[in-house]
Amino acid sequence: MVVLAPSHRVPFAGLAVPPVDAFDTPLGRIPLDKTAVFFLLKSDLVKVVPGAHAQEHSIEMELPFLQRALAPGWKLVPVLVGRMEPGDYQAAAELIRSLTQNHTLVVVSSDFTHFGDSYGYTPFPVDQQTPQHLHDLDMGLFDRMKAFDADAMLAYKAKTGITACGFGPIMVLTHLLKGRAEPRLISYTTSGRLTGEFDRSVSYLSVAYLTNGSPDGRAAYTPDELKALHRLARNALKIAVEEGGAAVDADKLVKEIPLTDKMKAPGAAFVTLRLGGDLRGCIGDLVPMRPLYASVVDNAAKAALKDPRFNPVRPEELPGMDLEISLLTPPVVIPSYADYDVARHGIILIANGHHAVYLPEVAPSVGWNRAHTLTRLALKAGLPGDAWQQPDAKFAVFYSVTYDGAFDGQGVDVAGSH
Repeated sequence: MVVLAPSHRVPFAGLAVPPVDAFDTPLGRIPLDKTAVFFLLKSDLVKVVPGAHAQEHSIEMELPFLQRALAPGWKLVPVLVGRMEPGDYQAAAELIRSLTQNHTLVVVSSDFTHFGDSYGYTPFPVDQQTPQHLHDLDMGLFDRMKAFDADAMLAYKAKTGITACGFGPIMVLTHLLKGRAEPRLISYTTSGRLTGEFDRSVSYLSVAYLTNGSPDGRAAYTPDELKALHRLARNALKIAVEEGGAAVDADKLVKEIPLTDKMKAPGAAFVTLRLGGDLRGCIGDLVPMRPLYASVVDNAAKAALKDPRFNPVRPEELPGMDLEISLLTPPVVIPSYADYDVARHGIILIANGHHAVYLPEVAPSVGWNRAHTLTRLALKAGLPGDAWQQPDAKFAVFYSVTYDGAFDGQGVDVAGSH
């Protein structure tokens, strides 16, 4: 796992790694990947600069979150990015790329615009238009990041003076992932929006670079992986219904089915049951909080026995039961319902403490347009039908790969891709 972070306090040219073997946090010790660090130090671009790390905390801020999110056993490659010439960013990216494998996580730490007199940056006055000006300024850089246009990013910084502390790490990441991933904006806000005081504001973006094939997950799973996950769901459904309990031991079930790394990685799945073409149960996870296989197993059992809209599935119904698994991409917050593509997206509505979700295939399968889908979604959440039009309504979208168990070249469908 590689963390690229800016050096705010100690200027130096190139990359800096710390002269230590591990980082300690209240959650435990994180060992460095010493082989990777040693490899980096072979480059003239990389130095051990103790002063940079002694006065910098941008890497340390990330570590407790990573300790909570990642499975134990990972190793860290911490890199501070200093002042670099334009040509150095590409060289640094090639150096980092030589360390990465399919399972490598690269984290870039940066905030965006620091606005206000105290930051020495006031490209526009403080007035009612300041929030929009900040948004446009930040999105101007993000648009160039999405295009992987490093030259345009440099030109934009020179033109606007945008005060993104981690501009250097972002440039390295742009070169590193060009042609290999697609950036997705997860969330955006400013401290001014949170405090109501825009005379001193810092902007924050959370961006994920998706590398599992196409953005909607089309190439994320092989047919064999989909078959195995569907088999797990079928087995869990049978056990739950016949034994009368929704708690199925996922680890016991998988002893008979080989698991790939993607099946063991954190993932979110929905399981949908139909009987005679009619919905009979549907339950799932929206965010990847546990191994994908465990999400599939647990939700298969719960779809049969715990969906509050239906009576529990009876054993005599199993022979005619159709089961479909939907493997979800992480949800992405969108600024407005106008950004919801009813033909492609799954949609999550959150308003007044309520929430509801439709999978991507729901609206196209019944011919709903955007307004009708959102109205039905609001009603599903227990809200008035027009709740989606209220100012406090928030939305997130996602894609899914669905599999109904009949793989013959037609059984796998990227929901919403047609």
